[in-house]
This record gives sequence, C-alpha cells and structure tokens, in this order.
Amino acid sequence: MCKQLLLATVIVIVFFVVGTQVTVANNGDLTRIPKKLESNERAFVPANLANAISQETATIKAKDILSTLGIKSGQLDTLQLVRDTVNQQDLWQLRYKGAWVDVNPYDGKVVGISNKDFAIGQHAITDASEAEKVAKKLYNQLKAPSDYQLISVTNEDSDYWSALWEKEVVPGVLSGYESVKIVFSSDNGRLRLYHWFNKAPNSTQVTLTQEQAINIASSTVGPRGFKDIVEAKLNVIQPNYYWTEGGPYSKADYTTLAWTVKFSNGQNKNALVWVDAQDGSILGGDQTL
Repeated sequence: MCKQLLLATVIVIVFFVVGTQVTVANNGDLTRIPKKLESNERAFVPANLANAISQETATIKAKDILSTLGIKSGQLDTLQLVRDTVNQQDLWQLRYKGAWVDVNPYDGKVVGISNKDFAIGQHAITDASEAEKVAKKLYNQLKAPSDYQLISVTNEDSDYWSALWEKEVVPGVLSGYESVKIVFSSDNGRLRLYHWFNKAPNSTQVTLTQEQAINIASSTVGPRGFKDIVEAKLNVIQPNYYWTEGGPYSKADYTTLAWTVKFSNGQNKNALVWVDAQDGSILGGDQTL
C-alpha cells in the first residue's frame, strides 16, 4: 500500500531533466511547492502572450498526442497559460482528470505529459534491451527530436523504467537543456511521464582555452580558499551569476556553452565556476559539499 501511494505521488509530478526538475500544480494553484524540492522547485505565474497559439489549438494538440498514446484523459479541469519563472519557459498547461499535458505556446508542440492511468505490481518488462525497444517506440510516437542521442535506459524501480536522450551540441558535449526524458511502466510499457526540455544555447563558440578558463575561475574562488583544481570541462549551462550576484537560483533566460571549472578547498567542499567559452565572463556556478 505504501508503495502504491508513493508511486501515485510520483505521477502527479512531471520530471524535468537538468538534474531533476519538477512541475507542480494543484487545481490551479501555481505557487504551491513542496519544501523538499528546494533549488529544483519550479514556480508558475499567469502569462499573457499576444503571439501564443489559441487554447483551442493547444487542446487539439494535447488530445491528439494522448489519443496516439492510448491515454484516457477524462474531463479537462484547468487550462491556463503560465510562465515558469525558474526555467524561464512559457507553457499552456492542460490538467485533465487522467493526465496532465504541457504545450509550447509558440509552436504547439507537446513538451510534457503526466499520465495518472497506470498499473503496478506486474513486471513484464525486465530486460534492458526490451525496455530500450519500448522507450524508442514511445519516443517515435511522441515525435521527439530525431537528432537527440539515447543516453541511458535504467530500471530505478521494479515498477518503471526511465530513458534519457540528449543532444550533442559540439563534439563530445551533450546538453541536458536539449533533452527528453521518458518514464514508462514495466508492466505494459504505458507512458507515465514525458518531458522535452528544449533550450538551445545562444552560443557554442569556443575561443577560450581550458588553461585560460582555469586562470579566470581561479581568480574568482582562489581568494575564498578554493585552490585545488578538480576538473575543467565544457558544458551547456544556464547562467545564475552566483559568484557575481549571489544566486544561485536566479537563472538567466538563456543557455550557453561554458567551461565548468571545479575546485576543492581541501576540506570536503567544492566550488563550481562557469566561465563563458567565448568571452571569458563569469556566468555563475555553485558551492557544494
């Protein structure tokens, strides 16, 4: 019983990939967010966009994809145009009795689904290769991007599988900001959760060398006691200006390619510094234990 309640709780949440991002809604309450989500919380405010697709078009898009997937939506409870103030994203949110759907208000593409109609207890899909076939089938039905790479198919719980795709923005660098996550039941392969995060980087130019990036980052955190270099690699990041404005979760409305330089203070505490790969400016980062 406890396990069923736990999974039911999971289903009323839409997972988002950059770490684990979460959409939270409660019958129109756009600000109710569990404390445990902390930095990964997503808050919504009503939006009024002149160039958004109509609610009728958003509804048609949502119903079409639910029909394709064989998901029974039930009655539409709420339909609202909102702004995700954490990830800086606009959405049409459709909340049916049986499923939740998020639609991009500009191009009409479905970017998120949470299906409440699921079963647990039977584990027909137990093999990773079989799960991969199911994941790819769902991916095609969802008309997800053809240029994303399948990164992983994992069985984190016996009742469901999770699959992740990411886009390679430059050779060797995959972006979680252009990614798709699918979660499906291990009993019959029914979709539980889907999210397409589509925030292409403003720039993928690399004019700064790794050594230059390390020197710039070191000048920022060295005086704070972070002197040991752990690693320095290219990543797509969403600036939060932690080191210059305090952050760390007041995110910019864009992503870009940056050198992620990690330092240690020798006392089990690390500092991350994001250095713009094109112009060398400090874009943010974080401190971690």
